[in-house]
Amino acid sequence: RTAATNLGTLEGAFTLPGLSIHNSADEDWMSFTTVSASNHSHYASIAFNHLAGDLDVELYNAAGQKIADSATSNNQESVSLQGLPAGTYFVRVVGYQGASNLDYELTVNLPIINIGGDGLEANDTISS
Repeated sequence: RTAATNLGTLEGAFTLPGLSIHNSADEDWMSFTTVSASNHSHYASIAFNHLAGDLDVELYNAAGQKIADSATSNNQESVSLQGLPAGTYFVRVVGYQGASNLDYELTVNLPIINIGGDGLEANDTISS
């Protein structure tokens, strides 16, 4: 956890493709910081081909306490962030019983508080 890849402060959906668990001793740790409390639509998940190797995902708080995990036999594992306050969290991805998988992606869907305008602003009236 102390060597986790820091994804920074994130808002909205963020996907990191092309990740791998390449042997039985490998595990991936990533950290991210949220800007607001999370609700039922916020999560951290991994997507992969289960037949290529079963992966599991765990969520830890800044103190290093495991607060959620997902370990199924599906092509996706997901942990909810519902009810968690703004702060820093850690995701751990590991192969089930030492499994490897050379291609998975991590997605986190987090609260958004700074909704800015689009590239065509100011176009909010008929005259503009």
